[in-house]
Amino acid sequence: MPERIIQAEELASYVVCPESWRLKNISGKKSYQTQQDSRENEVRNIRSEWFKTQSLSAELRRYAKVIYYLLVAVVAVLMLWDSIQSNASTTQSRQLRDIFSTLLHSRHSLISTEILLILLIVGVLIFIWDLIDRRRSVLQKSTGLDKHQNVLEMKNHEAVSGMREAKTYTDLERGLSGKPDALIEEHGYIIPAIIRPVSTKVRDRHAILLTALMALIESSDKKTPPYGLMLLGRELRPVKIKNSAEKVRWLDTILDEMRSIEAGVPAMATPQYQKCKHCDVNQDCKFSAYKKTA
Repeated sequence: MPERIIQAEELASYVVCPESWRLKNISGKKSYQTQQDSRENEVRNIRSEWFKTQSLSAELRRYAKVIYYLLVAVVAVLMLWDSIQSNASTTQSRQLRDIFSTLLHSRHSLISTEILLILLIVGVLIFIWDLIDRRRSVLQKSTGLDKHQNVLEMKNHEAVSGMREAKTYTDLERGLSGKPDALIEEHGYIIPAIIRPVSTKVRDRHAILLTALMALIESSDKKTPPYGLMLLGRELRPVKIKNSAEKVRWLDTILDEMRSIEAGVPAMATPQYQKCKHCDVNQDCKFSAYKKTA
């Protein structure tokens, strides 16, 4: 078992620039966040809204279930009443009929009214159930998910009613740990999801992070997620990162490289102007392309 547990987010940092990762996680250089504060706040706000929308969607799903069960119960009562009416020749049926009639204060004159009332209740319940379910579907679609995907847990920075905090997965053999932004259940599989509202396209850093999360879930649950889900851009466009043996080999190769750098092998810097400009340790990096031209 490795001495240090590598966080899944570190993998994303590493594939952007191994030297930047080394400075932050091995050398312990201070991160300068002044350039990224506004961007991080925007990301945090969008994620918070996503969490709240998902919480409301989950609450509406619970309401829809209650309405559905009420509907089933009312229909069952209606069928029982019809059965009592059609089998009134038996002593037991007559007794049941008498009980129902007593409760409803009339044995003959209100039977048709009672049935109409039950039918009205059924109609109202169907209308309410449909209304709630449609609203839930709209909310679900607005968050980039479809009707077959149910959010089980979310990583919260604030309490979200009715939703569990996403758990942290740890694979001691790999020396890897991570927590997805959300865990989604789809057809019996647990799917990790990450939210990247300021990204315009899928990058290697996103693919390696989701690959790591899928490997962690497989190690814990002994069931391989078929894909990881990325919600991309401000519109939260869903993008699936398919799971594969090649991606797992890539993950293990990256982890081996990180371990070798921890052991003293020099890290390879990959300087580019825009990348170095937004790097939060560029002031301490001798390879920074931004510092040389600034």
